[in-house]
Amino acid sequence: VTTLGKAVHDQIHYQRRSEKGVQNPALTLQLASGSCRDMATLMMDAARVLGIAARFASGYLDCPASEAGRASMHAWTEFYLPALGWRGFDPTIGEPTSLKHVVTGVSNHPRGVMPVSGMFVGASSDYREMIVQVTTEKLPSE
Repeated sequence: VTTLGKAVHDQIHYQRRSEKGVQNPALTLQLASGSCRDMATLMMDAARVLGIAARFASGYLDCPASEAGRASMHAWTEFYLPALGWRGFDPTIGEPTSLKHVVTGVSNHPRGVMPVSGMFVGASSDYREMIVQVTTEKLPSE
């Protein structure tokens, strides 16, 4: 799993995308670039081809940017290893997940854990934009 994750990290250039959805893994390979969700989907599909159970994880990174309100949602891949259970790998940063990875949802497909969903009612000309930002706050320990 680590070798697969490092291969995705080394061969795919991170490219922040504002378009909705996930690129097809073949397109991510062809472009050699993609967002965190594209890289996670590529890694998930590659693991499945190798016979490893994998799922898509969505959440955010607990880091200075999230504390300052400048963070955004993030995605990575989790694998089921029989002796260890579910373990994550973040191909965007090329490392196994850690306590800084805060998962808000997991699914067998990225559509199952969309960070923002809903519907807009009104004329299309009324819609301007939607901005999502992640802010975390540390609670005082008792």
